[in-house]
Amino acid sequence: MDVRYPEDQQFNEAKSAIDAALKADPKNARTYELLGRLEFTRKNTAGAIDALRRSIALRPDAAGPRYFLAKVLVSTGTPDARVEAKQLLLDAIALAPAYWEGDEESPHAHMLAQMFADEGSYERAQALLDWIAKQDEEAQ
Repeated sequence: MDVRYPEDQQFNEAKSAIDAALKADPKNARTYELLGRLEFTRKNTAGAIDALRRSIALRPDAAGPRYFLAKVLVSTGTPDARVEAKQLLLDAIALAPAYWEGDEESPHAHMLAQMFADEGSYERAQALLDWIAKQDEEAQ
């Protein structure tokens, strides 16, 4: 018996729409970012990484794909991926210090600060958070 779940149907519909969008415009960085995010929800880490790397290559000035690729890389738990994730987060912060993800302000900076804290670099974590707070004040 083939049981289908609503989330499978939603995934398939979203994947079909993204595939059609990429066929129509294969150089659309935002569509590759969406594909990476979608693949990650299905635990297809390799597919997510590939799509997010393509997004970054097509639009190197975007912070969002860097932040999300860092999240995906950290999820792998490998030391090399963690090193790359930190660099991606530094780059994302330099590109867009006041980046928003949903309701979360500067999630890239908070993630990097947490990584610093996890490594025992509390002063670096606090300095980063202080710098982000200052950027937010100056932006207002």
